[in-house]
Amino acid sequence: MLAVILGAAVYIATTYNFFVVTKTRIEAQMEELGNQLKRRAEFLPQVADIIAINTDQEKEVYKMITEARKNVNRAREDHNPEELIRAASEVEQAIGSIQVLVESNPELKTAEVVIEAQNNLRDTQDKVMYAKRTLIDLVQNFNARVLGFPSNLVAKMFGFQTQKGLELADAKGAVSVSQEDMANPKIKRG
Repeated sequence: MLAVILGAAVYIATTYNFFVVTKTRIEAQMEELGNQLKRRAEFLPQVADIIAINTDQEKEVYKMITEARKNVNRAREDHNPEELIRAASEVEQAIGSIQVLVESNPELKTAEVVIEAQNNLRDTQDKVMYAKRTLIDLVQNFNARVLGFPSNLVAKMFGFQTQKGLELADAKGAVSVSQEDMANPKIKRG
């Protein structure tokens, strides 16, 4: 009988410790994701300066970059995962706009400083993706234990609840392509 009680106590203690440690790791990983998104967002003005913003289109890209940076910083300060993902989406749009400007200018495409900036941006993007993947895995493991038997009993005893994972930002900026357009692509010339 004593062995059963002792075994249950050890199980409860180890399960409790799993929840505490994993929840702490989730919070730390969210911070890491925020740090990498901030790094990427703060790198964008340097890239924008490299491509010498002159035209109205380029000025619009610069405004987009500035707004995205503000939103990333605000989301990090608020420790708000949903806002962080939304801000990350804005940074993605800004990166896409910068890439369009670089691709449309042959001199920029081959400039050493632009190539180096693109490599740095790619490296940061890889770190963002790694941070996201790690966070997703941590949340999945935590939630599986909160919901699975018998660890769910320990979770209920100590008030642990499932953690909200990463959700994709709204796809309102996504482009849809019809079957007709795919079959007969047209190039618009400005």
